[in-house]
Amino acid sequence: ENASSVKVTSHSESNIEANAAAVAAGAVAGNAAVAVAANRLEADTVIRGSASIKNVKNDLEVLHTSKTNANSNVVGGGVGLAAAGIGAAVTSVSPKAHTAIESGEGTLNKIGDITVKNDISSTGKADLVSGTVGLGAMNGNALLVFNDTNADAKIGDRNITAKNITVKSDMDATATSDVSSLTVGATALGATVNYVGLGAKNDAAIKLAERKIQASGDVNVDAAAKTKA
Repeated sequence: ENASSVKVTSHSESNIEANAAAVAAGAVAGNAAVAVAANRLEADTVIRGSASIKNVKNDLEVLHTSKTNANSNVVGGGVGLAAAGIGAAVTSVSPKAHTAIESGEGTLNKIGDITVKNDISSTGKADLVSGTVGLGAMNGNALLVFNDTNADAKIGDRNITAKNITVKSDMDATATSDVSSLTVGATALGATVNYVGLGAKNDAAIKLAERKIQASGDVNVDAAAKTKA
């Protein structure tokens, strides 16, 4: 009550990396390398529904920023009269961010500007380099990358009087994979499976049911997503 400004903020940075390497040489040579990286960061940045705030001269802000990365790297090689190599790189990045002024009996009365905002960056990447050389050579590779980032920014059902109200969620989500594979022999067999799945979700909303919002200025709701797979 009677504050110049109110800020509820969180910032997260999380990096996960998995590396695997296997090399085999002999008359009969076989190698297998598997790397799995999973990043499941969760962040809640909220003003609870029971909280009442009034007479804030300037800004009331609920802000979350995060950078989440997961990388898996595999290097494998086999040399022999009969050579076989198997490599797998699996990456999953699935952070969850909930940024909100939640529904409830609490009121926000006589506030300057209200801002609820996400700024989220997430990257999932897999790299695999493998090679087999022999009279009989076999090489099998699999790369699986998943980016299922889930973010929402919202104002729930509650009574609010303010000047300007902004609810915004910005997301930059990327999922990529790179593979280099070489199989050499009188009889050579190589197979590669490369899958990239981008299922990111980004929401911004004001959800009213029984209560009302009164704004003397502008009300803006925006969800912007930049994705690359």
